[in-house]
Amino acid sequence: MGSTDPEKLAQLDMLLSGAVVEFGRHLRNGRIGPDAPGAENAVTPVELDTADYIEGAADAGNFREYASRFINADERYIRLVAKLSEMERMRAANMWPQIDAQAGPIARDAADERITAIRRLLAINGDLPPSKMQGPAVFDRDVAEAVGNYQERHNLPITGELNQATLDEMTIPVDRRIRQIQINLERRRWLNRPLDASRVYINLAEPLARVVVSGENEAFLDIMNVDDLREVPTFFGTVRKSQMADGLTLIDVVPDPKVTKGLDDTPIRVVLDGPVELKSGMQVFLTYITAWVGSDGRLHFGRDIFGRDDVLAKLMALD
Repeated sequence: MGSTDPEKLAQLDMLLSGAVVEFGRHLRNGRIGPDAPGAENAVTPVELDTADYIEGAADAGNFREYASRFINADERYIRLVAKLSEMERMRAANMWPQIDAQAGPIARDAADERITAIRRLLAINGDLPPSKMQGPAVFDRDVAEAVGNYQERHNLPITGELNQATLDEMTIPVDRRIRQIQINLERRRWLNRPLDASRVYINLAEPLARVVVSGENEAFLDIMNVDDLREVPTFFGTVRKSQMADGLTLIDVVPDPKVTKGLDDTPIRVVLDGPVELKSGMQVFLTYITAWVGSDGRLHFGRDIFGRDDVLAKLMALD
C-alpha cells in the first residue's frame, strides 16, 4: 500500500475491489455456498449486481452502513447477531463461570459449592433473576425453576433437576457457544429470499415443523421420520402432496429448481406428528439450525443431532 508505482497501485485497486465484492456476496448469501463439499446447503445464491455494488461502495460515506444493507434482514438473524455481541462481551469480561460436571448430579435442597457458579450462569443468561444470583449454595426452589428455564432453552427434558445431562450442557465454554452462534448465522444467511405468508418452516435440528398460514402460526409439529432426512440439505421447496392419516400428516416436498442446486425433483417425504391441512404448492423451507433467538428474546441452543456443526465450522475455518 505504500507503493508509488502506478502499476502496483492499479493492481491493489483491483484486489481491494474484488475483496469488497466478495464481502458483499458473503453478506448476502453466506460464505459457504452449494458448491462447497459437505456444506449441506442447496440454496442457490442471490445474484449481486457487481457494478452497482462497487459504485455504491465508492460513493458511500460510511462503508459499514452501506454494506449492512446487504445483510439478511430476517429478524431472527438480527436477534442472533445481538446475542453474539452479548456472548463476546461476556467472554471479554471473563464473566462465564466454569462448572464441574464430573462430580455428578446435585439433589434438590442439597448444599453444593457448584451452585454458586450455576446461579451465576443462570443469571447472566436470563434464566434466574439477577437478585437471586447471590443466593446460598443450595439447590433451592429458585434454582430449580431457573434450571427448568435453562433446560427449555437447551432442548433438554424440562425437569428442573440438575441431572448429568444438564450439568454436561452447563460445562460448555463460552468459546463453543460463540462458535455455535457463528455457524448458525452462516446458515441464516442461506435464507436469502423472503418466505411466503403461508409456508412450512422445517428445522431438522429441533426437529420441528412450523406451519404458518397467512402470516399466522397455525401449528408446531414434531418431525417423526427425522432420521430419514439425515442427508437432506438446506433448500427451498414446495408441497407436492399432503395427506392426513392416523393422527399424522404426510407431506411430499419437491425442491424449487429456480432457487435450489444439486437436488432433483424426487419428492422428499416428511412425516409430522399431528393433523394439519397443507395445500399443494405451499412453500417449504427446510433447514438445520442449532442456535436461535425466539420472539421473546431468549437464546436457544439445540442438539447437533447429525454432527453438521463441526463440518461447517471446518469449512468456515472457525477451529
